[in-house]
Amino acid sequence: MRPIFCGNIEFDARQGDLERLFRKYGKVDRVDLKSGFSLDDHSRP
Repeated sequence: MRPIFCGNIEFDARQGDLERLFRKYGKVDRVDLKSGFSLDDHSRP
């Protein structure tokens, strides 16, 4: 599984916000949230 780069994220976004956003595309295994971007790993449905 390869991480997905997500840029231009609001600085007040939380890990749970991104998990809820990407949950509809498959199981979110990990979110590595940094200031303004994240790397997300998920399994395919």
